[in-house]
Amino acid sequence: MRLINDQREVQRIFSNINYHDVPSWNDHPLFGELYRHLEPHVGPTGPAYLPCHLAVLEDQVPIALVAATLRQLQISHYGFPVRIALRQNLSSKDLNRAVGMIVEGLKSAVSPHSARALILGGVWGAPLSNLDNEMLKRMARPSMRTHAISELGFEPIDIQKHIRKSYRSLINWGKRNLEMKYVSFNNLNAELFSKFPEFHSQITGKRYYDNPFWDALWNSIARGTGELSLSYLGKNELAGCVFVADAGKVSYYSMGIFNRKLFDKPLSHFPVYDAIMRARSRGIKVFDLGEVPVKVDGLNDKAVQIGFFKRGFASSFNRFTLWELDL
Repeated sequence: MRLINDQREVQRIFSNINYHDVPSWNDHPLFGELYRHLEPHVGPTGPAYLPCHLAVLEDQVPIALVAATLRQLQISHYGFPVRIALRQNLSSKDLNRAVGMIVEGLKSAVSPHSARALILGGVWGAPLSNLDNEMLKRMARPSMRTHAISELGFEPIDIQKHIRKSYRSLINWGKRNLEMKYVSFNNLNAELFSKFPEFHSQITGKRYYDNPFWDALWNSIARGTGELSLSYLGKNELAGCVFVADAGKVSYYSMGIFNRKLFDKPLSHFPVYDAIMRARSRGIKVFDLGEVPVKVDGLNDKAVQIGFFKRGFASSFNRFTLWELDL
């Protein structure tokens, strides 16, 4: 095995990876290709992040891929968890060796100092993944994040049964009163897409994201791995936008923004329900509504309220492991 830490060579390997060989490199939108492109544009401001991506090869075949950055003696991925993707069906010996090389590569990136790395592991509620076991061996500290999911293998009527009862009349109101328009692989309407960043700036009161962020979303649509829905109240009043990203058999509720001046009306329920059902029609098996935080010190009420809203569409929950590893 050979560790690659030259950033140009690593990026070349990343761009040529076969997802069938390393499926966890892009099996969930939040942890896959789209968000690896988005996170450089949404992380904390301040001192620059230094890329320290890694790859492990054997006979020129990728065994492991690592998306990571260094900032102030913290290894993350632009403030988000490090991704480590491992080739399928590695032997225990090869797995241990590959992860050992990755840890040494991360240590080398911060040398001569010590640092901490925040690493994404597997799904909780299932047996520990191979990567989880390797983190456990290295005395990393686990924590978790809980995501609400809608399982789409059911018939539509069964999906509807899992939705909070109080939402049903609100969904029906939206179905009657909102006109939906879509930007998708089959309708690459750049003019319609341009209303998304404009609306985001209008509602938030400032421009949060620069052009590369919006370009990444557009490129996702153009590849057939993203869809934007716009909801109109009447013919010309844009009431909300929902962006959904796909990877593997998972769709992710990436962004939802709605006109706060119209919050006397239930603007958000039908667009989210519609996005779930459209994902099902694309053959998606799981719709991930995102994290559902609980109320703890330092977490604002808005985040908790959004989590409560998401739970109303969920049929189940997934718990993702995060590992903090001392280097």
